[in-house]
Amino acid sequence: MTQTMTKTIQIGNLALCGVLAGWMATATPAKACAGGQAPGAGTTLSGNMAAARMRMTLPPGLTGGTRNGSAPKPDAEAHDVNPPTLAGLWMKTYTLQGQVIDQGFDTFNADGNEMIVDISPPASDNVCTGVWAQTGTFTYTLYHISWTFDMNGNLTGTAVFKETMTLSRDGNSYTGTGTVEFFDNNGNLLETDGPAQITATRIKPL
Repeated sequence: MTQTMTKTIQIGNLALCGVLAGWMATATPAKACAGGQAPGAGTTLSGNMAAARMRMTLPPGLTGGTRNGSAPKPDAEAHDVNPPTLAGLWMKTYTLQGQVIDQGFDTFNADGNEMIVDISPPASDNVCTGVWAQTGTFTYTLYHISWTFDMNGNLTGTAVFKETMTLSRDGNSYTGTGTVEFFDNNGNLLETDGPAQITATRIKPL
């Protein structure tokens, strides 16, 4: 249903995963944690979000591998005894129909909490938190919930983001999909959008 929708949605107070609200409906970059709108509150996206169309690249040696960018262990050796964990810092990218629609730095804490900062302007509230759980040796789920607002800043309900992820066997990348559900103030489901594709690369100390 989502790819036939014509409205542009923006969601407020949602971290990177908040972008699901806009890109799953229109394949257009949307603010992630920015003074957003609930479903039906159509609006055009600000020029600041043009950056969401770009695929950002981190400095050499900062992602994957080991210290100083050396090569990671072969898959078999890396997970023989101690399977890798999702805990850590990641460079995360969302795409829809091959288009990059948002990116961010996503932190998964060992206690099951998560925080992400995306490329939206800081003044627009680009930080969000969630919880994650391991469902298999290399599989995980992520759950976000956030408030939604209309264009006048009035509370309209909540948005629930759900992601499933598969960690690579060397523990340095993962892939997944994500969806978002919108509810009104009475808890009634308004719509469900998605899925979109997710890729991420682990960030390690230099």
